[in-house]
Amino acid sequence: MLRLTARRLAYLAATAWFNGLFYRRTLGGRVARGLGFAPRSRWPADPDRGAALLGGAFDLAGHREECPADPWRAAGTPERWRAALHGFAWLEDLRAAGGAEARDRARALVTLWLEREDRWRPLSWRPDVLGLRLASWLIAADYLFPPDALVDARPFLRSLARQANHLRRAVRLIDRPHDRLTALRGLIYGAVCLPEQVTLLPRWLERLAVELARQIGEDGGHLSRSPAVQLAVLQQLIDIGMLLEDAGRDVPPPIVDTILRMAPLLRGLLHGDGGLAQFNGSGEGDARLIAAVLRRSGAVGRQAVDGAGFARLAAGRTLVLVDVGPPPPPGFDDAAHAGALSFEMSEGGRRLIVNCGAAESGGAEWRLAQRRTGAHSTASFGGVDSALFRRDGTLGGRPRALPAERQGRSGRHLEAGLADYGGRPGLEHRRQLRLSASGDALGGTDMLIGAAGPAFDIRFHLHPSVEARLAADAASAILRLEDGGAWRLAAGGAELGLEESVYLGGHGGVRRSAQIVLGGKAVGGESRIDWTLTRSAAGGQIC
Repeated sequence: MLRLTARRLAYLAATAWFNGLFYRRTLGGRVARGLGFAPRSRWPADPDRGAALLGGAFDLAGHREECPADPWRAAGTPERWRAALHGFAWLEDLRAAGGAEARDRARALVTLWLEREDRWRPLSWRPDVLGLRLASWLIAADYLFPPDALVDARPFLRSLARQANHLRRAVRLIDRPHDRLTALRGLIYGAVCLPEQVTLLPRWLERLAVELARQIGEDGGHLSRSPAVQLAVLQQLIDIGMLLEDAGRDVPPPIVDTILRMAPLLRGLLHGDGGLAQFNGSGEGDARLIAAVLRRSGAVGRQAVDGAGFARLAAGRTLVLVDVGPPPPPGFDDAAHAGALSFEMSEGGRRLIVNCGAAESGGAEWRLAQRRTGAHSTASFGGVDSALFRRDGTLGGRPRALPAERQGRSGRHLEAGLADYGGRPGLEHRRQLRLSASGDALGGTDMLIGAAGPAFDIRFHLHPSVEARLAADAASAILRLEDGGAWRLAAGGAELGLEESVYLGGHGGVRRSAQIVLGGKAVGGESRIDWTLTRSAAGGQIC
């Protein structure tokens, strides 16, 4: 059942007015002959995707659709794909492809949109989609309509004004926090670039400051606890700051301060390949974009994840990232994963132990499956998730995160815990991780408390590039990396098995992979499972 918040109810009621026969007339008003300020593109684009767009292939939000004639009437497409299509961020990919043909294609698609969609519709005028489109169109305006083509820009400019006027009315009704930031970015772009909107800039900057205070913790983390959302919000704030600077305006202190708090946490959540750790709905992301965001943040050389619900253990070439925090709070949990105490491990630029990640495509059942505890490198009891999912996708039964503590002078020994597993009082999962000084060995202990009887599984999902096989004694598994390196996983107190898995976090769609599963039954009031991951060539001792 859909969770009907006050904002959502108000938006549903307002749609009857938005969809009315005369509503479009209320969005009119004076339209300037051109832009008051022309913003520039700031982020890496993909010329290969631009070339595909020239041929009518729209690869968006994890779904590829071939529609060379009219993408706005493509039938049977996923909602996420349509939202990305109407957001127009892909215009920068067409620009990157270069040439007059790409410009003509971009202008033709915008013109066709104006013919098809230049009135309120539920998805294409949804506030988050509209906010993205406003910014995307304004960034691309000088590309679409250079000085010798300004005579053709009047319908485009009129639509920009109407869309900004509508979003001004709808922004206060947006339910999802991140969507409010996306909409505010669009409104700020409109206020900087459209002369008829300029007086509204102080209002939108003030509202942005309020949202940042609500959504970003003192530790610099977005309350969704998602590295992907952390990146997206940080990119939006840097984008807004650079827009204001380029237009000769002051950047408000709340924006600057938030950027400087968010960037070190994002940096700490990266593997050696430059991609994101896969917690709470994150995939690897685009390493080029991540590097550009961090470079432009101004926060250089720091990593800060402790206190934000994550832990980072590093030695030699080995890096371990752990989710030691609670589930995201209500209002920020509609995409949260039940992956508490899961960890990921990489060696240099190669990932070894991973969570399954998140794929944007697929139906509701598929999206729920990737959020469940079994899709993460952690323990689960009797098939029950560590946090329970309501029918609307938000979290119901929630565990409590116990304080995470580092042991010893090195800080490479970590102990963390989870109480009220699956919302069940008295059921606990405690995890200890110990990384050797050389980085050649990772030792772990999982303790399952108050779980007499139920079966347990402790999963180690492997990156698709890792080849796994059971040793002859079936008491350990050999993990071989593409570069020839090898690790051995051994365990006591559980039966070790090798099973199939899937990997959703990369750029090649859904990929087959493997997982090591330690299985057994909890005995008495407490079960203890010890395991080690040791580099085969070095065999570093855990100390």
